[in-house]
Amino acid sequence: MTHHPLKVGDLAICVNTDLPENAGLIVEVLAIHVHSESWGAASGPLCRVRTAGTRPLHFVVNREGERGRRMVREGTVPASRLRPITPPEGALDEEKDELQHC
Repeated sequence: MTHHPLKVGDLAICVNTDLPENAGLIVEVLAIHVHSESWGAASGPLCRVRTAGTRPLHFVVNREGERGRRMVREGTVPASRLRPITPPEGALDEEKDELQHC
């Protein structure tokens, strides 16, 4: 799998999600390499994110032996399920320079 480095402040799109409601959701990365007991070690590095629009993040939760859904604006997700959409630093400046030379 290709590594997509995330940085705090990046906008990212949710991909490869377990829940279809989260697919394509745009989030802002608030923190990277966070810890959460909700996710096992197999999920890899985790990020704290906040939704960028009005759609909430969906999570499946087990409480008192019953499965349910939790919808939140901020949550912790595996970094492997996020793809950055924020352009790399300086990319917009390079693009602007190229357009001026056309």
